[in-house]
Amino acid sequence: MPLMKDSIANLRTRTWEMLNQVAVWSAVTAVAEALLNRAVLTRAEVQALAAYAYVLLAENYCNGVPISRLNEDGTFTYGAPLTGATLLTTAIAKFDSSITVATAAGATGATALNLARIGRGRALLDSFALPEAWRASTAASLRLIEHLDDEIGACEAELRRLGADHRYVPLLMSTPGIAWILAYTIASEIGEIERFATPKKLVGYTGLCPRVYQSGASDRRGPLAKNGPEYLRWALIEAAIHAARHPAYAAHYEATKRRLGRQRGAKVARVEVARKLAEAIWYMLTRSETFAPAGPTAALVA
Repeated sequence: MPLMKDSIANLRTRTWEMLNQVAVWSAVTAVAEALLNRAVLTRAEVQALAAYAYVLLAENYCNGVPISRLNEDGTFTYGAPLTGATLLTTAIAKFDSSITVATAAGATGATALNLARIGRGRALLDSFALPEAWRASTAASLRLIEHLDDEIGACEAELRRLGADHRYVPLLMSTPGIAWILAYTIASEIGEIERFATPKKLVGYTGLCPRVYQSGASDRRGPLAKNGPEYLRWALIEAAIHAARHPAYAAHYEATKRRLGRQRGAKVARVEVARKLAEAIWYMLTRSETFAPAGPTAALVA
């Protein structure tokens, strides 16, 4: 009989420990939600973090997890228990909201956008009833992704350490489509902006201008020259993919796509936006100013 009482007491203690852990995760979720109206993180980042809390609750606890709400006086109001499926559905909705906000923010929302997309994929995987054989393969793939993410994070941390004091990086990050990695790449490839007397000199250095064939009255334009740094061209084209949605470039990008047709319109339009970005970068770095487009400029022919 005493043995049975001890077992029941241990079970009760263990149960309360687990309930306390659930309460802690619920509190984390509530705090993340409460941060939405504070300037600690961007709204998209906080929504993604709150969604991750729901995913962790669904992955680590059985059905019946209560979600707390943080009151204005600092106390918590515990909600009704939620099933794992409900937690994942809520997480996906929050990730979707984060993706919408981050996409509207442009380059400044790139980190939150990646965070939300990865989290949404994880929540979707958790919600699917995969066959046993697929679960093992999926789990192995997720472990590989986590390992690669760690490697990428280490490389990015080293790049940040090496380029933390580069005076061009903050200016470049104000440009549509350019976040930290692209800013560091562009700054490294350009070097000192004083090397280029005019914006056209910088554009020519990128290799994003078409080859020109002239002979007498003949004047033909060929493919891109590609005579500059390869990584600089790559960075500008990558930035152009996102900058094409910016109000400063969207109208010209869409008009070029329609004019040249489906087969080559998008590619040529991206190159034109990349050249315009290079011109804007010259003015920004020369004047030590952030991105502030003055209006449409004449396009170079591709």
